[in-house]
Amino acid sequence: MIVCVVMKPHYLSSLLTFILISAACSLSAQDKALKLGIKGGLNLSYLSLGKTGGPGSKLLSGINAGFTATYGLGSHFSLQSGLSFTTKGGKVSGQGPMGFDGQVYPDKPAVLKSCQMYLQLPLYAQYSIKLPSGKALIVSAGPYVAQGIGGNTTLNGSLIYGDMIDNTELKEKTFGSRGLKKFDYGVGGGVAFDLGECILGVNYEWGLKDIGPDKLTYMPFYNSSYKNRNFSLTLECRL
Repeated sequence: MIVCVVMKPHYLSSLLTFILISAACSLSAQDKALKLGIKGGLNLSYLSLGKTGGPGSKLLSGINAGFTATYGLGSHFSLQSGLSFTTKGGKVSGQGPMGFDGQVYPDKPAVLKSCQMYLQLPLYAQYSIKLPSGKALIVSAGPYVAQGIGGNTTLNGSLIYGDMIDNTELKEKTFGSRGLKKFDYGVGGGVAFDLGECILGVNYEWGLKDIGPDKLTYMPFYNSSYKNRNFSLTLECRL
C-alpha cells in the first residue's frame, strides 16, 4: 500500500529539521555517548471523546516501527529521540447518538472504527537503574509530536435520517478535508528492561491536543473532541 502525503509548509519544515538533526547524529555515531537503534512493536490505542452522548472508545490494535538515537549524559541519565511510524485510533460500538444532533442508531448497534497513521518524534529523558542481575531498568518520560499521514474511518450500522434508515457503510479519510486534524502532540512515559543488545519496553502516550474536526462534520465522524491514548510494547535493538 502506498500512501501519498501533502503537508502544510510549517509542518513539513519541522519534519525536515528533525530529519536533518537525526542525520547529523548518524554522522557522529562513533561517539561512544551516542547509541543508534531500530525499534518496533505493537500498539493498543483508544480515543478520548468528549460530549458525544454516546459510548466510549474501545481498544484498537496497531503497530509501531522506526529508529532511535540515545545520547548518554552520565552513568544513569540519557536523552532519546528518533523517528517512527505508528498507528493509533479507536473503535466505538453502541446505540447512542453520534455525529449530527438527532441521528441515532436503532436496535442494531453501529460500529465506528478510526485508524490514524502518523510519523512521530519523541524526546524522552531516561534514567537507568542497575539491577543485581547485571541488567538495567530504564524509566523514561517526555513530550512527543506527530504528523498524520493516512488512515480511514468507517461506520457500519443503521442510521436514522428522519423517516429513513440507511444501512450503507460510511467511509472517510481520517485526515481528509472533513476529517481530523493532522498535527498532534502529547506526553508519554514507560519502563523498559535493558537486556544488553536489545531493550524490551512498555509505554503509554497521552495526547494533549484536540484533533477533532474544525467544522461541521459528516458521518462517520463525531461532532466531538478527539484525543489520542496509546499503549505500546516495543523491542529496541542497538546498531
